[in-house]
Order: sequence, then C-alpha cells, then structure tokens
Amino acid sequence: MQSGVTGGLSRSSGPGGVARFVFHAGFLALAAVMPEDPLEAARLLRETEPFLYTPQGLAGLLGLHRLPIATVEALRWIAVLGLAAASVGLLGRLAAAAGAIAFLALHGVAAGALGIDHVWLVPSCAAVLLSLAPPDPALSLDAWLSRRWARYPCRPSQPAHRRGGARAMRAILVALVFCYASAGLAKLMDGGLQWADGVSLQFYIEATREHVEPIWPWLSRTIGGSLPLCRLLSAAALVLELGSFLMLIAPPMRRWFLLAAVCFHVLVGLIMIPDYWPQCWVLLLLASRPIESPAERPTHRPVSPFRAALVALLCAIAILRVEWWPVTHVPMYGSYVGPHRVSDLPRSTFDNMRRLRHVLASCRSTWRTGCPWWTRFELLSRTSVAIVTENGSRDLRPDEIPIPSLNQLVVVVSDVVAAEIAGEPAAEGFVRDLASLLHRRRPELLRGARALQLRYQERGGLRVLASVHPGDPR
Repeated sequence: MQSGVTGGLSRSSGPGGVARFVFHAGFLALAAVMPEDPLEAARLLRETEPFLYTPQGLAGLLGLHRLPIATVEALRWIAVLGLAAASVGLLGRLAAAAGAIAFLALHGVAAGALGIDHVWLVPSCAAVLLSLAPPDPALSLDAWLSRRWARYPCRPSQPAHRRGGARAMRAILVALVFCYASAGLAKLMDGGLQWADGVSLQFYIEATREHVEPIWPWLSRTIGGSLPLCRLLSAAALVLELGSFLMLIAPPMRRWFLLAAVCFHVLVGLIMIPDYWPQCWVLLLLASRPIESPAERPTHRPVSPFRAALVALLCAIAILRVEWWPVTHVPMYGSYVGPHRVSDLPRSTFDNMRRLRHVLASCRSTWRTGCPWWTRFELLSRTSVAIVTENGSRDLRPDEIPIPSLNQLVVVVSDVVAAEIAGEPAAEGFVRDLASLLHRRRPELLRGARALQLRYQERGGLRVLASVHPGDPR
C-alpha cells in the first residue's frame, strides 16, 4: 500500500506537501520583509488622509476601506495564521482559504492607498487558487493528527481524489500567463514594435535611478548606459511576455519559460523597480510539479462554455486595458517614452493646454484605464506644489508632505492634475485638503505663507491650477 501511495504522489500533478510548505512559508517571509505589502494595510488605512485614499474596483464596491481598523488588523492575523497553518498542513483547506482570502482583502484595502499593486496581485490570487487543492499528506500536521485520532475531521485526501490539485495548478498557470501576456500587449498597444528599440527601457532605468538607488547601481549604470544592451533586453522582454502562452500549449517548454521569467524578475529587481520577488515564488511553485495540460489528458473533451467565457473575458481585460481591482491588466512600463514622444503623443502635447485638454478629456471619458501608463508620470514631472510668501515662493519637496507613502502622490496628484486640465474641477479641493493636512501635521511650513498653489509647467511658463490662502496655522 505504501508503494502505491508513493507512486500516486509522484504521478500527481497537484502541489505536494513540500511545495505547499515552501510556497506558503516563503510567501509569508516575503510579506514580512517587503515594504508596503498587504500586511501593512491597517497602518496605511490609519495613516492615509481621506482625500488621499482612492478605493479601487471591487474593494470600493464592497466598502473594504470603510472597515474599522480593528477589523483590518483582525484580517491581518487571519492571513498570517491561516497561511502559516497551511504551510504545515494544518486544518486542511479551511486554514488555507481563510488566510488567502484575508490576504487578498488586505491587498484590496492597501490598493486604495497605493494604487493596484501588481507585485502582489498574482501571488495573492495564486494563494486563493492553491487553497482549492486537496490537502497532501506530506509534511502535514493533519496527517499526523489523523493517525492518532480516528475522528479527526481534516484528513488529507487520498491520491485518487486529488484531481482538484491539478485544476488549481492549471488555474495558477493561466493567471500567470495572463499577467505576462497582458504586459506584452500593453507594450504593443502603447508603444508598438518601436518599444523594442531600447530607448524606453533606457529612459525607465535612468528615471528609476534618479529616485531610488537600485540594489546593484553599477549594473544599472552599465545597462542603462548601453543602448544595444537595452535593445537586447527590450526585445527579450517582449518575446518572454508575448510568448508566455506557449506554457499552456507546449508543456516541454514550460520550465524553460519559468526559468527565463525568474531570471527576468531578478534582473529587474537588481537594476530598477518593482521587486517581483513574490511572483518568483509562484514561478518556483509551478516549476516544482508537472502540470497536466489539455494535450496530456487521456481523453479530450469539448471546450466548456465556462472556459470559453473565461478566455474571452481575459482577452477583453487585456485589450480594453481594464484596471478594476482585482481584475486588471499589467500596464507598467508599457508606454514608449522617447525624446520626442510619450506613447503615441508628441511631447509638445504636454506644453499645449488646448491639445492636452482634448487628450485627457478623451481618456477620462472611458471606463478603461484610458491614458497610456506613462502619461500619469509625465504630468507629475511637470507639477509642483508651491508655498508663496511675501519674499517669493518655493516648491514643497515630496518628503515634506506627511504621508505614509510617496506612491500616494503619484496616484492622487496626477489624477487631480489630469481632471483639472480636462475641465473637471478638482485642484482647489485638493489644495484645500493639503493645506489642512499641513496645518495639522507640519504647521511650520505654512508660517508667513500667503498662498498654497498647485502649478503645472507648460511652454509659456507656470500655470497655476489652484491657489488657496492657507491662513495662519494655529
């Protein structure tokens, strides 16, 4: 009997006990050490001013941002304890599902403060899907307890009943392929094949180094200073992302793609941002077990309406560039950014308010993400918040604004500027809220101030989008 069980385990395409332990333990370890991860949602919610919090998608509909801080803290403990129990095979699917769903909910709460964090989105969904897999007896406290207690309710399933594990692994693979394919499609839609000329990647590497010191600065300078290297890596990124669907239809190539994706994320993490270490953990999970593909099944069944609808939905999300938590494509670094244009917009567009108003109004009239990804940062690079005194004015530095994360400035300020230029009054309310925040948290900055202004740099000089008299701080 023992040999039969072992043989069944070796042939199973679901996650084994060792893979389960490594994934959940590593998942928790990464969440503990990485900054601004979903486990910090309670702190972010507590420290974020209401005017800087933007509920995202389903999280906003469900009102996750209106949960009491104590409830969000409770979700954090459920996530930690549930995933820790799942790592050692305790309480079966119940602990794994509770921990994974709580972590995904925390991801939604944090998204309102930071924007949708694509670094943790696929790993969070992978944890939820993995909780659907039947428990494996290897490295399992449930298996140990079931041998000592005949009525123990959370017995691991027998090998014959583990087809759900294969389904869970296939679902994780589909989510991963969608992530890469939508990222590649975003590059083609926003930048075209010209994205592979290396100019955009060179710009992104240099822009990152201006704000954040990479892990290996020498490598960042070496690659960023070589256009041929940037061309090679840009083309490789497009091939990897657009070719990721081969993991679904060509099983022999799957592990090579997974290895290439790990190398891709490690290189990006060393020379720029973001740090996709959690996604590397998903890649290692998939590489640890063989995943049954449709071509490898003993019988062939017609495609079900559900699967056809799922494929159509994923294609629509990628083509329409939807960003609606937790459903989103991956637009990061998708825009072509060169000396003379941003995506399909000439750079001169950002100097001409009449043309820019037309472009932004068109973007904001759609229910999609609308404008190309880098448009947000181009607007932000031309925007400043200034304190005006009788002796002149000076721009506020980002680190002088008392907020828990600078990402909030990227999300909120660029949205405010885009709305104001598009003809939707937003700037004055933002500046009033910011003045109130500075009164309460940094009153010394406003002493002697005659105005607090939001400005935009255009060809003719600075345009004041909003000006508010802050009064004397009390």
